[in-house]
Amino acid sequence: MHMKTRLIATVVVVTAALLAIGCGGSKKMKTTKGVKIEVPGWYVDPPRDDDRLVGVATATSLDMQTAVDKARQDGRLEIARQLDIRMTGMAKRFVEETGLAEDAELLDMFTQVSKSIVSDTLNGSRVTKQELMREGEVYRAYAQVDMPIGEANVAFLAKIQAQQRLYTRFRASEAFEELDRSVQEYEEWKQQQYESMGQ
Repeated sequence: MHMKTRLIATVVVVTAALLAIGCGGSKKMKTTKGVKIEVPGWYVDPPRDDDRLVGVATATSLDMQTAVDKARQDGRLEIARQLDIRMTGMAKRFVEETGLAEDAELLDMFTQVSKSIVSDTLNGSRVTKQELMREGEVYRAYAQVDMPIGEANVAFLAKIQAQQRLYTRFRASEAFEELDRSVQEYEEWKQQQYESMGQ
């Protein structure tokens, strides 16, 4: 009996050690009920920079793959929300600079371009971090999804150029010049990355 107790204690210690190693970089958070849970550090404090959008999300399910899929999808939805805010801001600036509000047809065209960018450019997003944990009977997945801002800018510029009337109106604006410049910088960066991979 004494040997069995010692064996159980050893298994508990080893399991705890393995869990501690596997949760590197995690942080403890209190739930609303005061229970402490382990959460990845990148989920609590997502990275922020000017070159990409970052969406973090968590989801649970009795099925492991469903939890992962839900977390990834919610991460992409968060990126879509951020991208929508950026597009709305850019659209507002274009409208103010060009007096577009006076031309209902062009304004509607521009709104449609902005909306389509949000759905189209999510194809350029990718899952960069992921963790899976067990919470009682369910699996909890954490996901971080990244999308380069440059991809959205390239798509936005291409859509405007495809609409001749929009392009004619916008190309003289300061906002358009900034967009065009950022797209050129992004294309140069992509070319450098491509060349460095080929070496």
